[in-house]
Amino acid sequence: MATETDIANMALASVGGSMLTSLPDDTSVEADLCRLFYTQARDEVLEFVQPTFATKRFEANLLESTPEWEFDYQFEKPGDFLKMLETQDDQDGFEYRVERDRILSNSSSLNIRYVFRLEDTSKFSSSFTRAVAFNLAAKIAYAITKDRLLARELFEAYLDAAQRSATIDSQNGSLRSVRLTTLIGDRI
Repeated sequence: MATETDIANMALASVGGSMLTSLPDDTSVEADLCRLFYTQARDEVLEFVQPTFATKRFEANLLESTPEWEFDYQFEKPGDFLKMLETQDDQDGFEYRVERDRILSNSSSLNIRYVFRLEDTSKFSSSFTRAVAFNLAAKIAYAITKDRLLARELFEAYLDAAQRSATIDSQNGSLRSVRLTTLIGDRI
C-alpha cells in the first residue's frame, strides 16, 4: 500500500515536480507544499467518497447542557468525525443537526454511522489513493508550474478518480430496500 510519501510523489509526478525521499523530512518547496495540502486533500476525498474502510458506528455521549432552541438534546461529536452518514433512526424521519463539536437531536439517545479521519494509508484502497494523489496534485499544481490549465485538468482528474472510487466502494454491501409506501407517498 502507498505511504504518504508515495501519495505526495504521485501528485508531484502529475505536475512534473521532483520526487521526495521522505515527506516529513524533505526540505524542498515541493515537500512544503505537499505537507501544507496533504491533510486537506485526504479529508476532502474522505468526505466525498465516504469509503466503507473509513466509517464507524458510534453511540454518541449525551451532554448535560441542552441546545438553546429547536432541539432538546445535544451529544458530543466524536473527535475523528468528518461527515455524518446516518443515524439508527433515519428511517423514521429522524431530524438532527451537526454544529461545531456537537450533534443536536430531539432523541435522548443517538447511534450514528459516520466517516472518520483515517490517517493510516495502509487502509486506503488503490482507487482512493489515486483520488487523494490527484486532489493533492490539483492543489499544488499552480504553485509549482504557474499553469492554471494544468491545475484545472488535475482537479477534473481528481473528480473523476473520486467518483470512480466512490462507485467501486459502493459495491461493498447489499443495496438497501426501498419501502414501497415511501415511493407511493412521493407520487401522490
